[in-house]
Amino acid sequence: MASIIPSWRSHTSRVAGIMVVVALCFTANNAWVYFGGIFIVATGLTSVEFLEKLAAIITRNPGYWQYLIGHEESLSTKLG
Repeated sequence: MASIIPSWRSHTSRVAGIMVVVALCFTANNAWVYFGGIFIVATGLTSVEFLEKLAAIITRNPGYWQYLIGHEESLSTKLG
């Protein structure tokens, strides 16, 4: 990777990693692997908070929402 422009290295490695995950998902031919691949690729493209909320919605985890409300309240008391 020494020949890649230094400012492009992180983007190039991220794109290469996403391409490897997509290729593995297509060859796996399994719905769970496709679903996992979507989460892995989404992790590379979006923020982690979005994926945490999406996982809480899919798993119907009420404890996460209580934790999130408590966490935001503690942040607001520290800032205010």
